[in-house]
Amino acid sequence: VLHAIAPVFRSFRNRNFRIFTLTNCPSLITDWMTRVAVGYLAWDLTHSATWLGIIGFAELFPSLLFGVFAGAIADRFDRRWLMIFSQFLLVTQAVALSFFTYADLMTVELLAALTFYFGAIKALDQPTRHSLIPGLVRKEDVSTAIGFDSISFNTARIIGPAIAGGVIITYGVGPIFIANSITFTFFM
Repeated sequence: VLHAIAPVFRSFRNRNFRIFTLTNCPSLITDWMTRVAVGYLAWDLTHSATWLGIIGFAELFPSLLFGVFAGAIADRFDRRWLMIFSQFLLVTQAVALSFFTYADLMTVELLAALTFYFGAIKALDQPTRHSLIPGLVRKEDVSTAIGFDSISFNTARIIGPAIAGGVIITYGVGPIFIANSITFTFFM
């Protein structure tokens, strides 16, 4: 049985893919934690379903708006540099969330602006991240590497919100924003 499934894990023989995956997973998990924390914070600030919708729109609309252009940029420029640049910008957003939250200066309008900023950066980050994978593994390992990247994303989508709930109940949203800023630096 092990012999039959061994090819599935072949992509992990590639050192760069192992590093990519091990640094990508914590970042993805804290991204999903942050999404929950931002929604919770929006509700806490406003108790408004409308504002929750605006915050969700602010995060996702930039992908629709900039996604095609971001994919073209990822194809034309050094992907490693673009990844480092987008991670740096994501750190600035996470630090701003942390600062304004801990300083008790956060407003829902500022939260919406920071969320739009996050969405715009993610519009560049995601195609760049995905386009890196074929360069990290041997040609015969590309399909399994892409599969594991998808598994990482979807696993984070489950784990992140679950962890966020416990952290928010125990410590509030601030530690999530700090954790997110730290995990972005892993990926740089």
